[in-house]
Amino acid sequence: MSRQKPQRRRVGVPKLALAALVCLSLIGASVGGCRGGLSGPTLRKLIPNVKLANFDITDIDFNKVEVHFVFDIVEPPADFTLEDIRYALDFEGKQVLDMRKVRGEAYALPGGAVRLPVNLNYAEIANIVESAKGQDDVGYTLRGDFAFDTKDGTVRVPFQEKGRFPIVRAPEVAFKAVRVGDTEVDAGTVAVFVDLDVSYPDGGKPITVTEMTYACALGGAEVAKGRVKAAPSIPGGGSATVTLPLVVKLTELGKAVFDGLVNSKAIDVAVKASAQVTTPWGPIGLEIDKDGQVNVASP
Repeated sequence: MSRQKPQRRRVGVPKLALAALVCLSLIGASVGGCRGGLSGPTLRKLIPNVKLANFDITDIDFNKVEVHFVFDIVEPPADFTLEDIRYALDFEGKQVLDMRKVRGEAYALPGGAVRLPVNLNYAEIANIVESAKGQDDVGYTLRGDFAFDTKDGTVRVPFQEKGRFPIVRAPEVAFKAVRVGDTEVDAGTVAVFVDLDVSYPDGGKPITVTEMTYACALGGAEVAKGRVKAAPSIPGGGSATVTLPLVVKLTELGKAVFDGLVNSKAIDVAVKASAQVTTPWGPIGLEIDKDGQVNVASP
């Protein structure tokens, strides 16, 4: 008994839409060069007009970034329905997001717009971040196509957009010194200042630590909490000193810490802090957790 081979269904592309796509493709052919004498305005009415409307940074910190590329679909023909979207992302010619395909309806927004989300962990593109030293962004190319379902088949409208993609780097924090201030005998307290060296070695535009809340331990015992409301601006490739003032009760100081403060010896210091850092891409939170032996500066 012979077996009949299943027939494959051919999906045709509307002829006029296909002509429009050929004429308006990335090859750069002029509209006037199309056969059939169709004018530019006539061709554009046959296919949807897809254009990038917004580049929205929806979430960013020193580890990751999420952006939405928002496209407007302008005046699509009545019988065109968005089916799917394919897109890929390159940074300076290096592909960081392979071509992916998503359902159109899942990314549709009110008013005929469509969002294409991109989530990146900076550690995953460390080589690109490294090559962008001294810059706060990197050149991107977003390319792909929108697929529209019609009564005669699928029409794909290609796109390619270029721009700048945000890169942020966390400042580096290190202990610089401990300084001893005035002693209030009646109150039984001593003023201690912990100086932090905050550097921004690979950054571009200056950043600023606008607010920092902290808790500090000396010799393993928490001795003070406080807040720094503002600190000096930190230039790209430079550093600045952020000072944490402490008022410490003498009775809370261990023997080793007291000896270190009096005789300018190294003491054990631990700092836990939460800070807000103003960057070219907006304010970003920074968590600090450091400990080590720090030299006490001579008076």
